[in-house]
Amino acid sequence: MLGLEERNARECLRARLVGRRAELARLGALVQGDRLIDEILADLDAIEREVRGKLVKLSEASRACGYTADHLRVLIKSGKLADYGRPRAPRVRLDELPKKPGHQPGALTPARAVANLHKQIVRNATTAPKRRQNGSLT
Repeated sequence: MLGLEERNARECLRARLVGRRAELARLGALVQGDRLIDEILADLDAIEREVRGKLVKLSEASRACGYTADHLRVLIKSGKLADYGRPRAPRVRLDELPKKPGHQPGALTPARAVANLHKQIVRNATTAPKRRQNGSLT
């Protein structure tokens, strides 16, 4: 599950690398591979830091770290977790979240798979009927 910011960061990196490749090809440059790889890795690290520093709502944060949104509110009120949001709309940084032991973010458990399937079935079964222009059902 790629977020929009992460996708944009990857696209920027890709565009930068394509531009750099074109420039090196135009100049006929011979490069040292280790230095080039080090630069690419530094760019990837910068993108990773940017994504981890992203501000998220408590509901998103709870999925990422394993603690409930209520517990995260308690941590904010006690000063153990910084709040970067507005009053009554807290936001936290992903890289500052405590990690619950044994929590695997995004892991699809059997219960979650069944719940997702149930939601999908209900959504498909309860779609509104299409109407014609005169308002009668099709």
